[in-house]
Amino acid sequence: MTSSRYGWHESKRELDADERRRERKRRYELGRLNGRRDTDRSRDPGFGIDARWSQDNQCFEAKCPELPQLIAVGDSASEAVSLLEEDIEDEIGRRLRAGEPIPEPRLARTYSGQLRVRLPKLLHEILAGEARRERVSLNTWVITTLASALRSG
Repeated sequence: MTSSRYGWHESKRELDADERRRERKRRYELGRLNGRRDTDRSRDPGFGIDARWSQDNQCFEAKCPELPQLIAVGDSASEAVSLLEEDIEDEIGRRLRAGEPIPEPRLARTYSGQLRVRLPKLLHEILAGEARRERVSLNTWVITTLASALRSG
């Protein structure tokens, strides 16, 4: 293999795959250092992160309920979450080095992504009409409307 603009990788996709492997290994090691028996992040998401739009600061804020002193801000929710994840790892490393206790992550909550709502027939008709006017499915219209309400609220 010869060196390319992506180093020793054949393509950006291969480089991204290597970066994901390194990230998984780093997270595994962090979990092991934290004393967790199950360090698979897909089964144990670790510390909770709540990201919301801050009307006061006009940016997204991400907070960790287990480490309330940590707050990260960003132009997007994903940016704020990414920054907070780095801060959490730094804080855990600092606590480990100092011999301080590390809070237990909140229990993993799993959600199916489905929500069944019962509503009056007239309201169902009105909502379906709004979705038709915007030429989207009722499901898409409801999701978009709820997300918009969360952002402005």
